[in-house]
This record gives sequence, structure tokens and C-alpha cells, in this order.
Amino acid sequence: RSLLSELAEITGLRGAFAPSYSSLHNIVQSVPNINGGNYRYRFAKAIQMGEHCSAVLSLAPRYENTALLMELYNLRSLVKAPFTQLYFDGSWDEPAWSRLNSFLYYCK
Repeated sequence: RSLLSELAEITGLRGAFAPSYSSLHNIVQSVPNINGGNYRYRFAKAIQMGEHCSAVLSLAPRYENTALLMELYNLRSLVKAPFTQLYFDGSWDEPAWSRLNSFLYYCK
């Protein structure tokens, strides 16, 4: 916990690390109880970042089950900021670039 707190302090609110364990723990209480692929952390961190950032962008491998579960449990509706999830498989194809450019354009 102390190392994660130190990393969070260095990276700030927009970093991948939570500012405190207790802040994420409170959010995790409402997250569906699914384990694997850091699902609960990623779900809670996206919600937390939505409170401090103007937009949240989540990247995941194209066929990752955890990312699909986050969509099924409608993470987008829980994040207060504009949110999108991009999938990739090692190469950026035209639809991925188009989604990213559209998201960035409308989040200005």
C-alpha cells in the first residue's frame, strides 16, 4: 500500500495508480464481484479518473475478456467524464484511428 501510494503521488491523479487504497476500496464495493485481469481495479480506477479528468480512455487487447465484461456491466454509464474503450491487436487499423480521433475531437 505504501509503495502504491508513493507511485500515485508521483504520477498524480491522472496516473494509473490510485491516490489511496481506501478511495478505490470504497468504489470497489459497488463493482460486480468478478476476479481476473485486474477487472475490479480497472473498473474502479476508470470511475475514479472520471471524477478528476475531462475524459477517460481505456485501451485493451481486442479479445480480452475483462474489457468485454466492463462493457457488459456498462462501465461507460458510471464514469462521469466522457469514456471510450479502444481495442487493439498489435496494429492500428483505420476504425481504431477513427474512433480515437473522434473521441479526442469531441472531448476538447
